[in-house]
Amino acid sequence: MKRDLYLLRHAKSVERGSEMRDADRALKPRGIEDVLNLAGRVHAKAKSIERILSSPANRTIHTAILFAEATGIPMDRIAICSDIYLADDDDLALIVSEADNQLTSLMIVGHNPSVTNLANRFLNEPVFDVPTSGLVVLQFDADSWMNISKSTLTDSFTVFP
Repeated sequence: MKRDLYLLRHAKSVERGSEMRDADRALKPRGIEDVLNLAGRVHAKAKSIERILSSPANRTIHTAILFAEATGIPMDRIAICSDIYLADDDDLALIVSEADNQLTSLMIVGHNPSVTNLANRFLNEPVFDVPTSGLVVLQFDADSWMNISKSTLTDSFTVFP
């Protein structure tokens, strides 16, 4: 069975102020523009995303909502996953492996370095750094999310601003 994993790094956000919690950081206008541009570039393919799991940080939720709106993905496909916020790539891999096997396409909206490190677990040619609003799409031939691996990867592509 084919499985598509979309790894999206949140869009460019404001710097953290001394009185601001990191999780509260908002998107910059450029970040909004970048994620909308990205969504337009992958619109046809992205419409098939069945579930979007987002970190609870403001910038990731906003990125997920903008991406979904721009690609026509219903808002009820977005779920907040608190474990993504401080996750390393091992944590993200666990979240993916525990995804509902009825889903054939899943998007994680998260943070670096975990997004880049998770992508590089599967890619034959690693990416140095997934930039803000950067997307890595990984396609697998695997019977479950638990069984995705570098050896079951059939195709991949990146879309960077």
